[in-house]
Amino acid sequence: MQRQELAQRPNRMADTFVSRLETMRNEMQVDSAFREARMKVYDLRSPTLEGNGLAAALREFTEQIEPHSSARFAVSIVGEARPCTPQVEEELLRIAQEAANNANRHAGAKEIRLVLEYQVNSLALRVSDDGCGFNLAEGFGKTGHWGLRNMQERAAQMKGKCTITSAPGSGTQVEVSIPLSSPSGRNTRAKHANSSTTG
Repeated sequence: MQRQELAQRPNRMADTFVSRLETMRNEMQVDSAFREARMKVYDLRSPTLEGNGLAAALREFTEQIEPHSSARFAVSIVGEARPCTPQVEEELLRIAQEAANNANRHAGAKEIRLVLEYQVNSLALRVSDDGCGFNLAEGFGKTGHWGLRNMQERAAQMKGKCTITSAPGSGTQVEVSIPLSSPSGRNTRAKHANSSTTG
């Protein structure tokens, strides 16, 4: 009997290993399906942006979420606001919503700050909180926790960069930088266009 059990043990271990692989594969497929569905939903144009602009949309978002949160929200606009493409406004709004919702739901934050800074050649968005923070390696490695990569992918679609800084007990900051044409560059192109038209 013992010999028979010893002979069967490798087969049982192999079956268990195969079963675990199947479970992992199914979880990855489900995770991928949810991710694709969420991206499609997020691709819908936010009604808060229509005719209002990104700064107004950020304020409206925080005004809607703050009554249902224990955290205080603050929105700051730095620099002279200038028009952006609809894609840039939409993607930055979605990133801000993702980061702020994560801080509100999971970090136990008391304060969540959103800063939109118009620079000469770029537009920066920073979402920071004073919550519990987390280990970045663990956050990126967890199955189903793809909001972090989702924000980075959205920034990459705009040829920008998303940097996430966090550590246990130190809060979290999500910073996105998107390249924009400078005002002087647009004025120069406009002058050239007018010269070409009058000539």
